[in-house]
Amino acid sequence: MSSTRKKQRFRSYFSVTGWIGLSMTLSVLLIALIGPLVTPQNPDDLLGLPFGVSQPGALFGFDSYGRDSFSRFLAGGRYSLVVAIIGYLVGASLGLTLGLLAAYSRGWVDAALAWTSEVLIGFPALVLMLLLVAGLGTSFWVLVVALASVNVPRILRIVRASGREVRDAAYVEVAEARGEPRRYIMFKEIFPSVLPAFLVDAGVRIPASILLVASLSFLGLGIQPPASDWGLIISENRVALTVQPLAVMGPIVALALLMIGVNLALDGFKGNKSSYRRDIS
Repeated sequence: MSSTRKKQRFRSYFSVTGWIGLSMTLSVLLIALIGPLVTPQNPDDLLGLPFGVSQPGALFGFDSYGRDSFSRFLAGGRYSLVVAIIGYLVGASLGLTLGLLAAYSRGWVDAALAWTSEVLIGFPALVLMLLLVAGLGTSFWVLVVALASVNVPRILRIVRASGREVRDAAYVEVAEARGEPRRYIMFKEIFPSVLPAFLVDAGVRIPASILLVASLSFLGLGIQPPASDWGLIISENRVALTVQPLAVMGPIVALALLMIGVNLALDGFKGNKSSYRRDIS
């Protein structure tokens, strides 16, 4: 395959809006991952007056304690995004596996998983995370587990509903007749038909995960001061939004661009979606 054809095939995976969303997402992720390495000042140093205005060496002015707002913005994205991404991936892996298991197995396995997921979904996501964090602490892995616990039942329900539609399809029956093991049928036969719904749900679930982690930090139950975190930065400086808006605008704009970008990227993902859909007639 020529290099030109490879490029054309690669570009065909996203629509124009998808590429815009992917660019927005990657830009924010790049800032979050590399930002802590290129901060012009130490994010924890007191360098000026609280809520001081912009000046040379302090592009965004100073925060509520007189620290460089720009440096804290650059340093504050990594923790929240890593927690959100790992928490989502863990929850998505478990939810996908359990959803496929419920759709394929049916019977008491399906009923038990469906009932458990409905009970957990009855708890508001933020409330459930607050309960877990309040009881277990605010460490990195506690936050990951709390976020995964919120995502698992919701992803399970989406995957189960989509998988049940193709459970009795001809190609699944053929795989069973060949004696294929359960995991093969779940992930090779049923999963391709579930993937479009899974991706659509991811477009909502990933931004929601990022917002949940930022909300915990905003409430003081995420990473603790004096560490830099976008949610914590917004919480510390919200009282002076009209006096020194630059102290909070960086995290607010970055979170907004990230959530919009993820939605646009997944919504514009083509990936030959037609190949995910099997003929179930």
